[in-house]
Amino acid sequence: MPASTASQPSGQRCTYCDGTGDVHSPDGEWRGACTQCAQPTDRIQRQAEELIAAARRAGVVLRIDLVPRQPLAMGSLDMVADARVSRASQASGGS
Repeated sequence: MPASTASQPSGQRCTYCDGTGDVHSPDGEWRGACTQCAQPTDRIQRQAEELIAAARRAGVVLRIDLVPRQPLAMGSLDMVADARVSRASQASGGS
């Protein structure tokens, strides 16, 4: 049984679902969610890494932060994202 995508070296994908999270038969019939890499944190981490790579290629700086909700309380946080053109892209006249 192969290891989950979290323990596989970067660039390798799950042999059951190819990193999509869905398992299909050879004729294309959907068989269900992959149980080998079904951890949501693994999938979200992979997607975040792909987004970072896409942002770099586009000359964009991407930031994801945690912002406390009001009133302040432990664990009361929201995730927010911010994207801007990188200074290097601005200096070179890129998009």
